[in-house]
Amino acid sequence: MQMAETLRIAKLLAMSVFITSGEAVGVSQEYVFIDRPFVPGPIYEASQSLSERCRYPPAVGFTVPAFLYSPARGAEGPSASSRTGGVVLLHECMGIQRYVLQVAQALASTGSFTVLVLNVFRESAPQMTPVDARYVSAKALAKEAEECMWKMQHLDWDAAVTDVGAAAAYLARSRNVTGVATWGFSMGSALSLLSASYGLPHVAAAIAFYGFPDNKTAPGAGRLFNPTNVRVPVLTEFGDMDPFVGFSSPSMASYATRALTQARSVTAIVQHGCSHSFMNDEAWARFDGGEHVNETCRHDGLHSALKFLSQTLEVPLRQHASLADGAVAFAGVHEQQSLPIFVLALAGIGVAAALVFMSLVAANRSSRSSLDPANNREPLMNN
Repeated sequence: MQMAETLRIAKLLAMSVFITSGEAVGVSQEYVFIDRPFVPGPIYEASQSLSERCRYPPAVGFTVPAFLYSPARGAEGPSASSRTGGVVLLHECMGIQRYVLQVAQALASTGSFTVLVLNVFRESAPQMTPVDARYVSAKALAKEAEECMWKMQHLDWDAAVTDVGAAAAYLARSRNVTGVATWGFSMGSALSLLSASYGLPHVAAAIAFYGFPDNKTAPGAGRLFNPTNVRVPVLTEFGDMDPFVGFSSPSMASYATRALTQARSVTAIVQHGCSHSFMNDEAWARFDGGEHVNETCRHDGLHSALKFLSQTLEVPLRQHASLADGAVAFAGVHEQQSLPIFVLALAGIGVAAALVFMSLVAANRSSRSSLDPANNREPLMNN
């Protein structure tokens, strides 16, 4: 009887994990490999003085991996006939950080956008875990920052632009989107603008958060970039405390307006009280004192991007505006609820397995106790 009750509770626990996670996420998440023209060389130049990742960089190959976030279909999601806008998110030189995935989830949760987060560096250890898992101390973060700058300054930018083009074509071909916008952060910001200058098919807009193709911080991008070739609407945002002069300092807002003379429109915003990477609010970010962490900037950045994407891709925000704000809260204040479904499911299975194991141990002890003759003796009487 005890065993049956334990199994029943374990089953209910596992089911509740699946149900809760499904209601909290409301978004379909996949990991896909997008076809692209084959390139045998590495995605960035090797360095023998850094970690094994940099000593043996991945080859560009014939696919680019990506996280795909789509609005959930059904009662709370868009109908099968509703078209969404396509968004290609481009990560910082750190790699795919958790906040980028949170932004993707927030966009898809509006019911209006299908989002690809490109894994430009082709990191795969482990495949489904953001790189933040490696940031366990200030020392580890410093090593990652050193590798970050190497990767950005030695990236095969032309190959990365081809990745973006392949992603845009995938969204247009397989997801029937109204159009595609690129949205990059730091290194990804420079890549977003560089991609826009190539006139890629299907790319209808570009967003650049704290990064501009230059000849110092992102020299490969700067050499390839011709700002007069950018013809799509552009949204750029920079923090007024950003120290990277010529790349993402606040003066770059006015420079972008002057340089992008042929863009259909340029919206340049300076976020006050923010430094570099102001959209990132992870705990590890406070290793540097957290001077760039500002929840107002995160909120305002996502809000302005949602407005820009809705207008340029011609899709309405299908959820109420307050729900879009809720998506910001979900990506920030309630970030612990944004664990992937498979993580929550594994947790539920683990709890269930532990309960079953404890029940078996208890039952085994009870059985052994009943067979022990010493335990069947009558208690001694006090003389």
